[in-house]
Amino acid sequence: MKVSLFNSDQFNIIQWAGGTSKQLYIYPETATFSDRNFLFRISTAIITQYHSVFTLLPEIHRKLILLEGALLIKHPGHYSTLLLPFETDTFNGAWNTESKGTGTDFNIMTTQNVNSRLRVLILETNQTAEIGSEEFYFLHLYIYKGSINLTLNQQEYLLSEGMSMMIESIKMPLQINSLSKSRIILSEFSIHTESRFKPLILLHQF
Repeated sequence: MKVSLFNSDQFNIIQWAGGTSKQLYIYPETATFSDRNFLFRISTAIITQYHSVFTLLPEIHRKLILLEGALLIKHPGHYSTLLLPFETDTFNGAWNTESKGTGTDFNIMTTQNVNSRLRVLILETNQTAEIGSEEFYFLHLYIYKGSINLTLNQQEYLLSEGMSMMIESIKMPLQINSLSKSRIILSEFSIHTESRFKPLILLHQF
């Protein structure tokens, strides 16, 4: 099992047509977004332009969760949806997509041979949760709000707002204790395997 911890100041912020974007993780780590040679990618974006057009990404599957604000997403020829905080849209990166509104979102991109799951863990102060991910190989945690104490394999980690953690080859549950009111985004990935969806207490699952 491999554990990687990232502080909020380690992420590169880039400009795009609709605002700014921050890449939280890319796999493999030698891949780049510009080369489109990744298996999966995790990022957040601040949308400042009221009307934005998404980049076309053929052969990429996308899941987007709105963290704050309000966003009307249109996929011409398919459907439109209004997202409020912690609501999600899942769509094909090859679709023409545009949005109206401003806010902050969380994105995962995957290729055809990667299964993924995106969840939100909402904890009050001093609340605990046990997270299992036996059907996925990778588990990524992003601390959107608050701070937590995480115990994994008898080792403790303190994660504060803006930090993230990637656990590779996760084989055991992890214990989370919220030190303050917290909102945690969980992204899970498996490659060449069939995912099985199991609802967990305290989790908003998409």
